[in-house]
Amino acid sequence: MTSERETRCFSVPLVGCDGFLLGLEGMMGRAGQGRHVGLSVLKLTGAFSVEALRSAATRFSQSHPLLHARVRRRHWFGIPEWRATGPFSGEAVGVYERPEGGSVEAICRELLCTVSSEALRFEVIPRPGGVFVVVKWLHLLLDGRGIELALYEIARLAEHPLEAPCVQESWGAAFELPKTMEERRQKVRPFVERYNVLKLLAFKSLGRVAAEAGEARFKTLHFDEFQSEKIRARADHLTGGIFQLPYFFAVVARAHAAVFAGRGESGMNYHAAAPVQGRRRGAKHPIFQNQMSQFYFALTHEEVGNLETAAKSIHSQFGLMARHKVESAFLIMLHWFLRFPSRFYIHLLRRQTKGSITSFFHSHTGQFMPETQMFCGAQISDGWHIPTVSQPPGSGIFFSERNRCLTATLSWRDGVLSESEVELMCARLREDLLGGCE
Repeated sequence: MTSERETRCFSVPLVGCDGFLLGLEGMMGRAGQGRHVGLSVLKLTGAFSVEALRSAATRFSQSHPLLHARVRRRHWFGIPEWRATGPFSGEAVGVYERPEGGSVEAICRELLCTVSSEALRFEVIPRPGGVFVVVKWLHLLLDGRGIELALYEIARLAEHPLEAPCVQESWGAAFELPKTMEERRQKVRPFVERYNVLKLLAFKSLGRVAAEAGEARFKTLHFDEFQSEKIRARADHLTGGIFQLPYFFAVVARAHAAVFAGRGESGMNYHAAAPVQGRRRGAKHPIFQNQMSQFYFALTHEEVGNLETAAKSIHSQFGLMARHKVESAFLIMLHWFLRFPSRFYIHLLRRQTKGSITSFFHSHTGQFMPETQMFCGAQISDGWHIPTVSQPPGSGIFFSERNRCLTATLSWRDGVLSESEVELMCARLREDLLGGCE
């Protein structure tokens, strides 16, 4: 006999940046790019237990309805919802073992190019001296911080097999919307004003304007503790040691500028967003949905020519947007667009940006899984994310840290960058991050 909780229908409206991700995934699907997925890689040392992972993954799957849900609308102009009906099985999270010594990079490429039925998929890859665990996840369901919280909960269940799974309803808006329509009209203005300024700045992306099929590609750059400390010191010097986003954003823009210059295209401006996390620092919930907003930045070709000038410009723009609460205003606008077909939202965005959507994608998710040192009996020695990108824009650069070591992941779609351009972009990244010397 099943309980009322097990059999009832769960219906959870999209929140935060879910609407943008829904539209983006729709565009990707129509272009043959597949679903918008991400990978997270854990490098482990010690006595890893795959059985503990399997048991914890099953209990996690049975406890969280959104792992079994699909996006639906109640009516034509209704807000899209995650909908699922229990009871919920343990099959939404898969755990698979690979032969010992397999190539982690090759397995990651394979996962990015294949369709998975599970909401979460773990691949365990034994290697000499340890184990790699690669996790595949849906970006529409989880953001970068969310997958880390999911891994933390699975690690907790593996460490404490007798404890009950956390059945907290781990979803919902991290940002609160104003309650009245008049309040929303007033508070949405900062985003409208900001966007009207930015759209006057002509820009383009490295990929073609047309959405085209192409396999997801990536390259990771790992910096040791000495190099990472040098990068942090350099970022502190250029940003005053308060907020490092301007430094990393400027580095990413200059890496793209190097490729444009290599193509003989000069005078490029750059327009891109950076995510703003909605969860409180240290919060373990909500795990699911894209609990973030966005700040919108722009750099002229003159500013990109100098790293310090670019970082100062981004820092100034951040202060202006923070004062006017542009991140809250953006979510109000996005909430209104949720009632329209997601295809309409992306069509409007592409029309406003002459097809490119943005110059590139970028984020720095900070410390990777800072809540725990262990995963299924093994020590976490390193960890990083491998996000995928849509085409357009076709490219992006993402950062994270673990144990004071920085990892940069360059992501692109096949056909957007040549191998020589990938090397050129990586060389400029290293040069700007390390100050020209390693």
